[in-house]
Amino acid sequence: MSIYKRPPRAHQLKALDLSRDAPVFALFMEQRTGKSQIILETLAHQHRAGRLDAAVIVAWPNGVHRNWVIDEAPAVLHDPWRGAAWNSARAGTKGHEAELEALLAFDGLALLALNVEALLSNRCRAYLKRFLEKRRCMGVIDESSSIQTPGARRTKIAHALGRHCPMRRILDGTPVGNGGPLDLYSQVGFLDPDILGFRSYYAFKHYYAEWKPGFNHTHNQQFEQLVKYKNLDELERRLAPYSFRITRAECADVPAKVYTKRYVDLAPEQARVYRQLRDELVAELASGERLTAPLAIVRLTRLQQVVCGYFPNTVGWLDNHPCPICNGQGAVEGDTCVSCFGYGLVWAERPGPDLVAPAANPRLIALINEIERCPGQVVVWARFQRDVELILGAVRRAGFTVARYDGTVPTKEREENKGAFQKGAVRVLVATPRTLGRGQDLSAARLLIYYSNEFSLRARLQSEDRAETLTREVATDVVDLIAPGTVDEKLVASLRANKRLADQLMGDKLGEWL
Repeated sequence: MSIYKRPPRAHQLKALDLSRDAPVFALFMEQRTGKSQIILETLAHQHRAGRLDAAVIVAWPNGVHRNWVIDEAPAVLHDPWRGAAWNSARAGTKGHEAELEALLAFDGLALLALNVEALLSNRCRAYLKRFLEKRRCMGVIDESSSIQTPGARRTKIAHALGRHCPMRRILDGTPVGNGGPLDLYSQVGFLDPDILGFRSYYAFKHYYAEWKPGFNHTHNQQFEQLVKYKNLDELERRLAPYSFRITRAECADVPAKVYTKRYVDLAPEQARVYRQLRDELVAELASGERLTAPLAIVRLTRLQQVVCGYFPNTVGWLDNHPCPICNGQGAVEGDTCVSCFGYGLVWAERPGPDLVAPAANPRLIALINEIERCPGQVVVWARFQRDVELILGAVRRAGFTVARYDGTVPTKEREENKGAFQKGAVRVLVATPRTLGRGQDLSAARLLIYYSNEFSLRARLQSEDRAETLTREVATDVVDLIAPGTVDEKLVASLRANKRLADQLMGDKLGEWL
């Protein structure tokens, strides 16, 4: 029997050979090249050797930490294991406390994942103290640039956490940002401050950079102005024994598409309305009423609008109004009609008021985080016009160039917008699958984000393939935004498994979605 539940790729095996027994190590691997599997395989190796029995994984941005417990660990770990993802919204509740206590008492491999902001919580730190005292832990910072600022409170807390872990790892595909090589000081310091040879950031930055006096006339104060970096060959030599770097382009065996789930918690008002609508639907099912597939889709659409951030005021299917695209036949050229989802009826969409302010909408915040992490151009797919409007506003507020491609935009302007995206003049293109999902070339896209999904399998498959070409050298990232415990999870699972949604929504099967 292989020791690997999911066989690592060639570059992952190389990284494992270099790092699995190293007390400290940095995986400076580009996004979605399989860093998490290397960490989990290392943890399993150390557990089998009797050296470790737990890991504390601190991730950024919020929601990424859930992936470790929900998706990554089940796919990789053979050993008996148990995991928990810290949930700040549930912290202190009986259910969350019971989950954490069970993890603490578990006689096997324990995996605790938390968002970097949770380090600032007194409740979280109190639990971490108990966990670290009882367990022999690997400490992991996923996206270590989140602790790159020397002197920041969360950086100090992360370093303190690391001192209680006999094995430490940092992960980041872009560890060097606007601060240049100086960004590495606090990140590598989590591993071991002696790697870089300096215990003082002031001494470090003056050894690896040259400065001159500057003066800010606006604030009437002096500052140090960077002239140039220096001694970078030495910095590279110091890091080499403790790090592994690879880009997506260098990974010959990376698949054509790399799928990722990005978990996003609902805001309190969203959660309240969602529970209310869900319970009403459960009661309707319990009454013995057998819903047709179109009616089930109406109900699920309302729940989907809630997780996107606004109150469902959808009219739904209009009786005696055949779809003008397929003329009421439910199909176009033999394929399910993506305009009416294959039912031949007109769909009327009238979303209601926002349940959460756009600037505080967790789904929009997660979307912007994904765009910021992507080194290239992004297509955001959305189902509803209201989604498109919210996304456009959020992307503009974040400072990215953006264009729109949906039914509200005249045909000539749509093509101009798509052309600007393909030429690189626009960073983000926001579109609906029913208008841009077929027969179009979006090969400039590095990342596809599904903000909200259509219920049509055909629409999903067609929209995913818009970025693919025979000459493409870098895999396409496909990210689904998912609110845990909602219709999002079942919907995405069905579409990814290439299952037609309508076939699953007859009768009692709808209850499985709730």
